[in-house]
Amino acid sequence: MDQVLHPQEVETFRVRMVIDMMVTHPAYLRRAHARTMTNWFVELAKQDCIGLGVAGAPMGKVFFGHLGFEEAKTVEIQGYEAHPNPIYAWLGLLNVTSRGEGSLGDL
Repeated sequence: MDQVLHPQEVETFRVRMVIDMMVTHPAYLRRAHARTMTNWFVELAKQDCIGLGVAGAPMGKVFFGHLGFEEAKTVEIQGYEAHPNPIYAWLGLLNVTSRGEGSLGDL
């Protein structure tokens, strides 16, 4: 997977901070932990005046899309022919280069 996805991430994210793997344990779902962590990343990106990128599964597209990330591309991961469905990774971007942009507020 990394052989396919890594070149796409390098090309898409360039000089951005990247959220590469964020997983919430099922016992802690729906408690805003992922949103809290994402807010922390956004604030850190603002301090560094740099954009933010995220690589995730299709369900991450829904979560990060609701938080203002825009789709950069969807990448099909080759090499899983035994899997019944194609496997995709979603790459999203959020511009947070100034204090006024990219705040997730009280979402």
